[in-house]
Amino acid sequence: KSMNTYNQLLKKANRQMLYEYDNHLEVAATVTLKTSALIYDKDYYLPRRQYLSNPVINSTIRYFKAVLTYQLFGNTSKHKNKQDWAKPLIFISIEGLKNHKRPHLHIALGNIPENKKSSIQQIIEYAWQKCDFGNKQKEIKEIYNARGWIDYITKEIGVCNNDALDVISSVIPNSIKNLVLQMRISCKYNNLNSHLFR
Repeated sequence: KSMNTYNQLLKKANRQMLYEYDNHLEVAATVTLKTSALIYDKDYYLPRRQYLSNPVINSTIRYFKAVLTYQLFGNTSKHKNKQDWAKPLIFISIEGLKNHKRPHLHIALGNIPENKKSSIQQIIEYAWQKCDFGNKQKEIKEIYNARGWIDYITKEIGVCNNDALDVISSVIPNSIKNLVLQMRISCKYNNLNSHLFR
């Protein structure tokens, strides 16, 4: 019973963390991973086959985020005085590693520049295709119910995969982090006032 309680609390905590950013999430994507890939290395004359592993998944996610960020913001994302806002809001969960599903990522994406919104599907597809382990199967949609998507991408937590939400790979621009912090302070202030002036 105590383990079930822990698992449910863990799922709730992960969801609550993401709920704070629900108003900033714009696009949902699911992309699949190859179980192996031919890697062309400059140190080898012939390609070598590499198999999917946790380090490979982590490096794939890092590369995907780098390509995606560049496609959305260009060199602006590298300027120190613009890094507070010149990067996408990204949350990623990894599924299929601890069951018999094909390994895949669920992505919640926000902070998309206005001039890139109409082509965001092509941008995500391009960034994923650039990854050696990026498989062709993918689904990209506009988010209409952010909390519903958050619940979906955290569904394995507390069931079969407590590490489904890849917290380390999350990207939260400081500009959005500050907005969420201000909202949190405002809510606490309003709650305090409602108690004081009943």
